[in-house]
Amino acid sequence: MANLKLHSRILVGAAIGLLFSLTIACFPARAHENRPSIAVVEINPAEVGLGVETTLEAIVAGIDQSAYSNTNDAPEAEEYDRLRALSPDELEAEAQAVQDRIAASFFIDAGNGPLPVEILEFRIPEVGDVELPRDSMIIVRAELPPGDSPVRLGW
Repeated sequence: MANLKLHSRILVGAAIGLLFSLTIACFPARAHENRPSIAVVEINPAEVGLGVETTLEAIVAGIDQSAYSNTNDAPEAEEYDRLRALSPDELEAEAQAVQDRIAASFFIDAGNGPLPVEILEFRIPEVGDVELPRDSMIIVRAELPPGDSPVRLGW
């Protein structure tokens, strides 16, 4: 009897796992759905560095990601789709062209106010499946003023 209960639990567990897997497979990640950005921050006495993993195509296209949960709904959707198909070098050239706008979207404050933000690098992976989002990395820095005033940052 105990052996039968154990097999029943295993079968139920396997069935739940299979059902979960099928559910996930039915709802794959889409390239047009906004996802949260992930940031890594490094602060030393001289500067603050920030690396943000994000969907660079949406930023370059000028999509207000706080206004749209799906890039298909944005007026810039066609431009986003064009950018999704670009090679890393081509997308980097497009990002360089709007680098000042991208840098202005970062907020780093210490001491007496906002600090100038410098974009150091765009790290862009190969295209892959255009139906899935491509996570690129934007790396920025700002020089800190002397002293130990608190640092605030935003994106």
